[in-house]
Amino acid sequence: MRTTLILAALLSLSPAVHAQPTVEPPPETASALTLSPDQKVKPGQLVRVTAESKGAVVFAVVPIGGEPLDYEADGKRVIFAAPPAGQTVLVLAVAVVDAKVTPFARCTVVSIGELPRPPPQPDPGPGPQPAPATAAKFVSVLIDYNAGPAPPAYVSGAGLRQALQQRGVSLTVLSATAEEVRRRRLDLAAKPAGGLPAIILQDAAGRVLAAVRLPATEAEFLALLGVP
Repeated sequence: MRTTLILAALLSLSPAVHAQPTVEPPPETASALTLSPDQKVKPGQLVRVTAESKGAVVFAVVPIGGEPLDYEADGKRVIFAAPPAGQTVLVLAVAVVDAKVTPFARCTVVSIGELPRPPPQPDPGPGPQPAPATAAKFVSVLIDYNAGPAPPAYVSGAGLRQALQQRGVSLTVLSATAEEVRRRRLDLAAKPAGGLPAIILQDAAGRVLAAVRLPATEAEFLALLGVP
């Protein structure tokens, strides 16, 4: 009996050894980073992939099995021209929010449709231009995404591309800083336009028919080519 009383007294003085520890809620993780849904686009189409995040976003544009692409990114979106048909581009992005790196986000862009005939090299040499603008078979749109004004929405719309395709005219939208612009000497061909954004019209042989400022409306654009 005495032993039982002593044990009871000792237990009453000892701290509880079976108390449940306090569980703290896990700290809030970095804000989620999401990108635009996967896209299927036409070759040469202007592709925009937009990010949603509380922090600045860093992009990487990775062609799968193709040549590197020129692109423009501003921390919230990335813009580039779709590669030839059959090629796939993987857009990767990551952001830092509250000193924490978000998981990678990805958007897959697949270029579908027939591969357009590559535009020939322009011939900016002297001499008269024998054909009018209505004879244009290749139209290149040059846009300065860094300093110039944003292009009108119709440039990347399906209506303009469809109207030109019905006349057998190939449309390409390019960043003014793209390597292809320098390689094809389109920067020199665009000088008569007097600034960017501009359009360059070429005939089937690659001769430059005209270089003018990009019209404000789709109707004015088509009028240059004689499209009703």
